[in-house]
Amino acid sequence: MMKSKLEALFDDKNFSVGVKDCETGVMINEHQDLVTYMFLFYQDSVEVFLSVFDEDVPYGRDILAKGAADTLDDAVALALDKLE
Repeated sequence: MMKSKLEALFDDKNFSVGVKDCETGVMINEHQDLVTYMFLFYQDSVEVFLSVFDEDVPYGRDILAKGAADTLDDAVALALDKLE
């Protein structure tokens, strides 16, 4: 079984150092893709990771988009722009 790019982040021992809170979940985008999301809340900023991972399609699909900003709304907007 393949590991997604989002899962691979956890192999880095420096990943999420200093996080104050975290939120994760799944959603369906307008293309009917299952998107896993992770919000990392730091003291003065937010990082958003959006992942589309499907190893059942030919050649697999593993997209990871990141947005970082001072607010959750801005970080989400940046990540969504990169996901498209």
